[in-house]
Amino acid sequence: MGKLQEFDITFKDNKVVYSPGDAVSGTLKITTAQALLFKGNVLSAVVKPSSPRTDKKVVFH
Repeated sequence: MGKLQEFDITFKDNKVVYSPGDAVSGTLKITTAQALLFKGNVLSAVVKPSSPRTDKKVVFH
């Protein structure tokens, strides 16, 4: 796997807090030292809420 050079997430809306069910959109920029082979364009991420709730899994399509 190529060495990660840049990982940048830019959200479309400048919201500070998102609530359950809110749509999250924006751009994801990844730059690596070498080409990466992958299937599809799905990114899974674990988002840690600022309140003491449990972690939620978020899938971007």
